[in-house]
Amino acid sequence: MLFIVATPIGNYSDITLRALELLKTCDILIGEEHRVASTMLKKLGLEQREIYLLNEHSNKKDIDELVKLCAEKNVALISDCGTPGFSDPGAELIERCRKNNIQVSSAPGASSLMTLLSLSSQRINQFVFVGFLPANNEARVEAL
Repeated sequence: MLFIVATPIGNYSDITLRALELLKTCDILIGEEHRVASTMLKKLGLEQREIYLLNEHSNKKDIDELVKLCAEKNVALISDCGTPGFSDPGAELIERCRKNNIQVSSAPGASSLMTLLSLSSQRINQFVFVGFLPANNEARVEAL
């Protein structure tokens, strides 16, 4: 089973109780960067463990291995901060697990998008989210 676990976006105290429990009890942890995930575990007072990586350098074979692990174990997927699957490589793993009939569950938490909207002092009835702007300057200008 794959658990999508939201992580704090700036203050480790923002972690949810459910996220803490999942991070304590999962068999396997998947993160974007080893250093970031390891630091988070330490700051939250959680036991260090092997961390599998899923990031922009992961290839099809890497993701195949992670899907197999999700079919066999309880796996927690985290991003460097916030909720996995938004503008990060977690989306592909989630999609592949669903296509392979592997159960997927989410432990929601802090959201930078919702935090921004709540601080905007505007009545927000609807909005559009298009993800991160391109890194390339010309492409960024074009997107704007």
